Amino acid sequence: MGKVTKLRKNSDNVKTDRISAERFIEIWQTSSSVDEVAKQTGLSRSTCSGRAVRFRKNKVPLKMFPRTGRPQKDWAALADLARSFEGNE
Repeated sequence: MGKVTKLRKNSDNVKTDRISAERFIEIWQTSSSVDEVAKQTGLSRSTCSGRAVRFRKNKVPLKMFPRTGRPQKDWAALADLARSFEGNE
């Protein structure tokens, strides 16, 4: 499979193998979320996301995962709300 180099410690202070670019791509493309990639690689979620961004900037077509976390803002509804206060000054 992928090339494994020296051991390092992740954010939980657990030693993990460094993941080669080829192995990272394989894991990324066969996973369903960034959290899954992080779990399989032993890297932090932030490190995995950053690595994917860097690969994409270098024209490696990694798939996009759906965004998680905070719900998207409904900007049209917020604009309507703001307008509803006009003239109430």
